[in-house]
Amino acid sequence: MDPRDSDPPTIPGTSAGLTPEWFRSALAARFPGANPTAVSIEPVGVGFGLASDLSRCALEGAVCPRSVIVRL
Repeated sequence: MDPRDSDPPTIPGTSAGLTPEWFRSALAARFPGANPTAVSIEPVGVGFGLASDLSRCALEGAVCPRSVIVRL
């Protein structure tokens, strides 16, 4: 089965849900073989009145982007 044909992963409610397992599922369609093994999360925009949870996530592992911005 092609990963692009599967349902998208459930979006976590907070940055605590941004786990390597979640990123594996979320990246599968665009980065086949992505296998993040660790995620470092850094809040972005704190103190600027943003209504969302904005985080820069540094990913470690094979075939995945070095970092992504996630807005929840």
